[in-house]
Amino acid sequence: MDSFNGCHLVIPAHGMEEALVRKVAGLTLIDRLWRTAMRAGMSGVTVIAGKAEMLRDACEQVNAVTEERDLAHVRHERCVVLKPGYLPDTDFLTDVCRQTLPGRQYIVSGHPVIFICSPVHFAYVSTFFLRDNSFGEALRETSRSPGVEEISVARGTIFNVTHPSDIPGVEDRLFKGLVKDTEGFMSRYVERPVSLAISRRLVNANITPNQMSIFSIAVGLAGAALISIGTHPMQVAGALLFLAHSILDGCDGEIARIKFMESRIGGLMDFWGDNIVHSAVFYAIGHAWHTASGNVLPLVLGWTAVISTMGSAGLVYFRTMRTKSADQGPMYTSVAETDTDSRIVKTADFLSRRDFIYLVVILAIFDHLDWFLVLTAIGSPAFFVTLLWLHFKKDRGAGS
Repeated sequence: MDSFNGCHLVIPAHGMEEALVRKVAGLTLIDRLWRTAMRAGMSGVTVIAGKAEMLRDACEQVNAVTEERDLAHVRHERCVVLKPGYLPDTDFLTDVCRQTLPGRQYIVSGHPVIFICSPVHFAYVSTFFLRDNSFGEALRETSRSPGVEEISVARGTIFNVTHPSDIPGVEDRLFKGLVKDTEGFMSRYVERPVSLAISRRLVNANITPNQMSIFSIAVGLAGAALISIGTHPMQVAGALLFLAHSILDGCDGEIARIKFMESRIGGLMDFWGDNIVHSAVFYAIGHAWHTASGNVLPLVLGWTAVISTMGSAGLVYFRTMRTKSADQGPMYTSVAETDTDSRIVKTADFLSRRDFIYLVVILAIFDHLDWFLVLTAIGSPAFFVTLLWLHFKKDRGAGS
């Protein structure tokens, strides 16, 4: 993440403090603004208000000032002044900071709710900020200042949350933005709508992403336990719990991203938890088949699937996640290391998706989970060998 240490977000909120303490997707607007500014590499957030204590309670990290003498200390290379009640996303603020230089004034094309100014110009217009609804006057003065430049921001969005009725629509857009391009078909069009609906109801609760991960893993392991019993009703119930695990597994990442709570430990828990649950289900199918038949082959097939699955997971972790931090995005998105990897990498990436869970449910209903285990015992070693081949091919290419 780029760092713009001299780029500081300023919000003249005198008379509009209530707009900044409304909750948007589990965070007060001022807290969300602060987290967004930090993610964009800005140096901090200053709010000019008449009710500073209200804003400090909503976000302890913001600098809330109430008097003109306090404004004398607001001296940053670039003051990005934002009208209260608006929420730019990280991409928008990052693009603004990248396009502007210290000591100059800027207005943003198509966005009359934000402008950028130098410390000298800020000292001139800051007297407006101690009055209600002062942003418009400050923007007009900036537009008339000598040498003012107009910039166009191509990336990101500014959301309007000036009225409580605006918030549900903004939350819809924020949650829809969580859907990843790398998801499988069933995950995108079946599981994700359900998980997003659950996350929207949980986002205001005191539930952490890691707690959600632990719960989803527990649901998946409970499904594996039911499958291992071997009776048809229990295996159907276990398969449905396995599907429920997959749906709930999306909620931890959604809550983490929407509330800026991503962490490396959370990403690793999510990744390894998935693979442990998958391995437990594969072994459970083999155990149930072995118990019913007395044949050792199902155990061999089960352990083959488990060892291959964990081997593939270890290789993916080593290649794409070992040195990755949470602020670089989700810990796992693809077996590919870059967007330009070959077609075979893309194919391997497709095969790593979790759409196979629906096959588990269907075959459980028809009492043929043994078919799935045979397919998995063939496919998972083949997948592991493909990843190994890609691993050594990549190393040979780097060394040549």
